[in-house]
Amino acid sequence: MPTEGKEAGAPRAGTLLDAQVPTCSPDESVSALQGRLQSSSDFCVVLNPARIVLGLIQPSDIKAISKLKAAEVMQIAPKTVRPSVPLQSLIESLRSSKKDLALVTNPEGKLMGVVRLQVLEQHPLVKTIQNVGAS
Repeated sequence: MPTEGKEAGAPRAGTLLDAQVPTCSPDESVSALQGRLQSSSDFCVVLNPARIVLGLIQPSDIKAISKLKAAEVMQIAPKTVRPSVPLQSLIESLRSSKKDLALVTNPEGKLMGVVRLQVLEQHPLVKTIQNVGAS
């Protein structure tokens, strides 16, 4: 994490991550996930027993046969970011890749939480950064 230069005091992804992330195992059935995805945050992170990110499942991924397992429908190796990524860089990256969320992991790939573009864009801390950058 930079401690000197232009980005020394910049807020980071770890500042606004949400640690309450819906998760599932690779062996969980799609039928079990269907109800949870409709009532949760519209995604599920597939983790191994050590909480290492294996994949991501979104509602469009589970329109498959309900006898399938999570591992068979997940998006393999979703993009992750470290908690030290500056928020402004993360916002730009999410916008350019047309993604609405980023999984935050430690260097070993262990899930720490999620940051959502909508939350980032609405947060007063980010708005202040954007206003200062526009000056």
